[in-house]
Amino acid sequence: TLDRKVAINDVVTPACLWTQNEVDFPRLEAVGFGQTSFAGDKTPILLKVKLSPIDNAECALTHTSAIRQLRQGIVDSQLCAKDSIMDTCLGDSGGPLQAKLMSNHRTTPYVVGITSFGMFCGTEAPSVYTRISSYIPWIESETNETFASGECASRYIHLREADESMVTTRAGDHVFIEPEKSYMDIELFSKHRVYLGYERKQDNFIQWNCGGVLINEDYVLTVAHCDKFVFDQTPSHVKVGDLDIFGNNPDAQIIAIEQFIKHPNYREGFMENDIALVKL
Repeated sequence: TLDRKVAINDVVTPACLWTQNEVDFPRLEAVGFGQTSFAGDKTPILLKVKLSPIDNAECALTHTSAIRQLRQGIVDSQLCAKDSIMDTCLGDSGGPLQAKLMSNHRTTPYVVGITSFGMFCGTEAPSVYTRISSYIPWIESETNETFASGECASRYIHLREADESMVTTRAGDHVFIEPEKSYMDIELFSKHRVYLGYERKQDNFIQWNCGGVLINEDYVLTVAHCDKFVFDQTPSHVKVGDLDIFGNNPDAQIIAIEQFIKHPNYREGFMENDIALVKL
């Protein structure tokens, strides 16, 4: 059954957006379904990986402008992160790269990037993310909402998890929660995780593929290249509140997409301005 609008509750809660250009967190987390090993099958359950942000100059050593999709090499509106053990793989497009901050003893996830592309799974090459802070003015003008960090944290604070036992560190002005030492359940990070559904015209079968991030009850943030990703169709539905991409969680909500809004400067086949809003 189709839900008309996202119901915000303790299973489905929007993430906050990191609005500052500086990403001074030592570790970030990505969640995704992609393959767990190079050329492996897609894992049906959500995986969490810990990544370290690296500066764009280091990233550009691997991802050069010789790569066709990167005419200008790595640009300021992109962000790179890597981990020598695990990487988000192909199939995690549009999924969040995030940090957790402490606010009133509760955990608020802040999305700093969305997965644009990587090289291959499990290699030491960095993955490249669209840097959210570069697009805040565009997001705010399209959604007609402001995404100031403090305001967002307090808006959903009653739905965030409380945990007194986490290890925190100061990162600039913020209290940062160390991913290694927090035993918090992955479900906390999937409350804002969304799957995009592509409908096969002949039999109405929906394949769930690209990821996205719920940013309020009307909009999801994803990457522009998720358009025409499967069956050559623009996504028609989103699914929220389900950890299992193939699952039928009774708490899951499936909502029809009203509009897929690609950034005006995105060009198909290139990775600059790889960002889109999904209006529900």
